[in-house]
Amino acid sequence: MEGHRTAGGPGDRPEPALPALGARGMLRWAWTQLTSMRTALFLLLLLAVAAVPGSLFPQRPANPAVVTQYIQDNPATGPWLDRFQ
Repeated sequence: MEGHRTAGGPGDRPEPALPALGARGMLRWAWTQLTSMRTALFLLLLLAVAAVPGSLFPQRPANPAVVTQYIQDNPATGPWLDRFQ
């Protein structure tokens, strides 16, 4: 079987070269990414996660007495959270 040649495998072919996009192509790609539904859903999820602390901890403008009581009840975390207002 010395003269027998096997069918070419994936390692026999060179990788295809990607064309250079240039500045205009990069802007078009960025715009496509920003306007995709996947990006919109990800940003909505990020907004929902960022809103969680505001709904879990008492807010000073809404009820200052509750915030003061929270700081007294939680001496370790209360002043730390008060710094972030």
